Amino acid sequence: RVATKAQAQEGDAMDARSEMTGIRVTEMVTESIPGTIIQAMAMFSTGDLSATPVVSLTSSILTSVFISAQLSHEWDASEENRQIDPAFYGFLPSSLKWRSFLLLQIFLTSTFNLVIRALSFVILSQRSTSAVMIVFGGELALYFLVKILRGDFQSWVPIYGAAGVLTSFMMRLLVKLCVDWTGCAQFRHQFDIGGAYWSLTLLLTCVIGAFAALSHGDRTLTIIMGIACAGLLVTYTLFLASINREYVATFLDARTASEYNVDRFFNATSDEIKFETLAVNENLWRDIRNDVKAWLATRLPVWLEEEPPWLTDYHRSIIPEWAVDDKALLSRIRNKNVEVILENRRRSTAAKVIEALPKPKNIEVILENRRRSSAARLPGALPNPQTK
Repeated sequence: RVATKAQAQEGDAMDARSEMTGIRVTEMVTESIPGTIIQAMAMFSTGDLSATPVVSLTSSILTSVFISAQLSHEWDASEENRQIDPAFYGFLPSSLKWRSFLLLQIFLTSTFNLVIRALSFVILSQRSTSAVMIVFGGELALYFLVKILRGDFQSWVPIYGAAGVLTSFMMRLLVKLCVDWTGCAQFRHQFDIGGAYWSLTLLLTCVIGAFAALSHGDRTLTIIMGIACAGLLVTYTLFLASINREYVATFLDARTASEYNVDRFFNATSDEIKFETLAVNENLWRDIRNDVKAWLATRLPVWLEEEPPWLTDYHRSIIPEWAVDDKALLSRIRNKNVEVILENRRRSTAAKVIEALPKPKNIEVILENRRRSSAARLPGALPNPQTK
């Protein structure tokens, strides 16, 4: 579906590329990065620096770094992304020479970032488990606190209610861990961690590394950590100096997801770009509901007449009913295909809710007991007085 650039289908909460990205990030956060930490701890505790453990550790590091760099490149180089979100995508230069140099900076930045984090984790774990929890757990807690206080906890995925809260938490957690350990540039998007917090995370990585090395007191470890921190800062600086200049601000952007989405609506240069505002969670554009409604009232008749290629049945299904007062116009939007999409989406949501409900361990036992209870209440089931 990704190779064929398939659009989101019935019941889909996100497109195929976003789904694949989520799968790859989950694998990286739950497999590659933990594997790196475990191998680093084993080498640190045993002191074994032979070829086999070194090659194994290097392989784990490069696997995570490669996935991170590849995600950043794929998302930014996509012509579709550059078309629908030109204010964010496009930092990679068109020159093959400069693009290769920039990808090297991305790769090196991620490598230094992961080495610092893994080494810091190992050093702190040698002191105590509480030290690890305070440093790394405290950093995660700070991130969620900032998101909540700024009203920026809600994910962009259009899932609501309790399922929406759970989805937002899981997505925020996975993205934060991915950025913490690999510095994936794609997730500087305001819908994810945000540009300013992304850059702050790199600085926090250096702070954590310096704290861990100095607390340990070993001169060799301090030198290694110092080199890694210096390498991270140098490669990050070269990275910012090498990208297209108009996108430097995206790495320092402090807007929330809703602020970014609203700005995208008002600054859009085409209907297709502006319509993408509606493709995310409604909570990210609820402050401009009246503006969206007025815009749709003027543009829907034109679209139905001209039928632009980007206005697919899926896009029609995104348009909320409350935003269209003209019922005749709404009926033209809700063709048979759109109604099928909406019905499948409702069924999909209901199924997810039902699946999330707690299920009895043995439903057959409960049903059998219920049948016996009902039978016991029948007249024929009452005890015969003569038999007493």
